[in-house]
Amino acid sequence: MSAWGYSSRPRCGGVSYVKPSDYTPAQLQFLKAFFISNVLPLLTPLRTGEKDVFPSIGNLRLHAAFLLKKDAEAASEYLEKSGIVTDETKELPTISIVQIPASISRIVWLPDNGERRLFTLLDDVVRTFGQCLFPGFSVEETLLFKVTRDADSAVDEDRDDDFIEAIQEILSARLSSFPVRMICTGNSPTILSYLKTGMDLTEAEIYQVPPPIDFSTLNELVNSEGLDRLRYPVWEHYWPVDFPSDTPLWDTLDCTDLLLHVPYQKYDPVIRFINDAADDPSVLAIKITLYRTSGDSPIIRTLERAARSGKHVTVFVELKARFDEERNISWAYRLEKAGVIVVYGIAKIKVHAKLLLVVRRKAGGISRYVYLSTGNFNDKTARLYVDMSLFTTNEDITNDATLFSI
Repeated sequence: MSAWGYSSRPRCGGVSYVKPSDYTPAQLQFLKAFFISNVLPLLTPLRTGEKDVFPSIGNLRLHAAFLLKKDAEAASEYLEKSGIVTDETKELPTISIVQIPASISRIVWLPDNGERRLFTLLDDVVRTFGQCLFPGFSVEETLLFKVTRDADSAVDEDRDDDFIEAIQEILSARLSSFPVRMICTGNSPTILSYLKTGMDLTEAEIYQVPPPIDFSTLNELVNSEGLDRLRYPVWEHYWPVDFPSDTPLWDTLDCTDLLLHVPYQKYDPVIRFINDAADDPSVLAIKITLYRTSGDSPIIRTLERAARSGKHVTVFVELKARFDEERNISWAYRLEKAGVIVVYGIAKIKVHAKLLLVVRRKAGGISRYVYLSTGNFNDKTARLYVDMSLFTTNEDITNDATLFSI
């Protein structure tokens, strides 16, 4: 049994993972050509020969470490000329670290054998043909590992004049903060000891796991061509019956509140509500809080359109949304360029509210429409996450929303 819970070549529905020990001669020939053409130019071995000098290891990046044997005169000469080995470091184990490229797919499809589709992993390919990186030397042992660095640095929230710069400093520091965990796979006590010492890790912070590391990267298999038969039927998101299907919500909301329950119901009414607000000449102002949103957000585009058309658009962007800080800063800059008023968070407070306020002129005065939700303004996660959203003109709620937004 393997880590996959099946035989040495696990398979499901005609798809099989092939591990390095099971490569056929034809597969080895194919993978070597693939490695030399597509992978080798992307690799950069990191030097580890100097005492008290440890190479920079990226946060949450997959790396392969190689223990090299200086078993030839040419090898020793090469190492000494390159500076990797000096008189001072000849007694140290020769270890090189290579980051697995994140810019190409981790799934490497092998030529089909007529019965099923075969794939291996990019990290397997790098470990198998890493020898090409070290001409004249033999690879004695290898280890795959991924390091998690501390992400709990607190931003200096007293820097009101340059709060974004303070956030950016935290993002930069996070890349080189101290390691708090290492996941690894492979059998190399020498490499493991070197990494443990170099990163000052304790035994409790090292997790040795069966391969492969990080199953989440295998999500690519879900969308692979020719595997439709293995997928669950597409979930049908229903249009909520209480919502008008072809007219704006204004008249309906003037009479009653509306409740939306995703993902069982479609998220489309939210997108359409914001679009109607952006395009309706009677809408005077749109105010919204953004904590997290999707990568290519239709909501961001709509807010830009509304601002460019002359509407008063205010967006509260929570810059302290953990691990989305960089994206939110990008949204904030983009919205400002479109003429949106952007508020960059509140010192000492993290705002999780999902709130949208629309101010609209109508006969007899103005009306305020509020959208409140347990879920982010994210059209992607709304297809999966369970959230409740309320559309209302309730005066108590609209008063609260107005006070919050001014």
